[in-house]
Amino acid sequence: MPRWYAACPCFGLPETVTQQVAALVQQNELRGVVPLIRLEKRPRGRFFVFLAIQSEKPGDLPPELHPLREHPLLKELMRSGDGRIEAFTLDEIRGMVSGEIEMKEYARRLSISLPDPPVQAEPFPPGEEQDETAERAMLERGQHFDRLLLWLSAAGSGTRGTFFSACQSLRLADDSREAGFILRRLRLLGHIESSRDGERWFIAPAVLAR
Repeated sequence: MPRWYAACPCFGLPETVTQQVAALVQQNELRGVVPLIRLEKRPRGRFFVFLAIQSEKPGDLPPELHPLREHPLLKELMRSGDGRIEAFTLDEIRGMVSGEIEMKEYARRLSISLPDPPVQAEPFPPGEEQDETAERAMLERGQHFDRLLLWLSAAGSGTRGTFFSACQSLRLADDSREAGFILRRLRLLGHIESSRDGERWFIAPAVLAR
């Protein structure tokens, strides 16, 4: 069956995008349709991901992908003048891409074993009273973090300095070191991505997880 490549412009970390494609392939059993991908060489910031697609008609999505046409990865595929997907051959992109990443092998690394369920302990043992002042302070700090996320989503991207100023205005950090800890936690939670030099940040798009 013919194999052709569809180009998808992506933004963020290559590892994150690769995981998204592998999860899409694994969850929808598409290993026979999208067997591998190739990344643009030295991807940084905005880059292209080339999906290898196996179908009889290059430029037309195979039936297995039709239910996923609105998925961000497929919705952003480059289109030709007639509205069909721009189809590339390996020879046409060989000079601008790195080695192939097989989705079958990569998806296997996404599987994890769940830990044993934690033992449920009584959060407030008898005789211990809640500290209302501490509880009120924790609630207020949580609201400040909510406002920070709202501001980040509205801004979309910015510099490390603007992030520090926002944290300082919301009384979440007194210095750049504390702001750096907050930025790192938001990255670990998947809310934010940053440039390689750490000087710019980009808010991750909101998603609905099933």
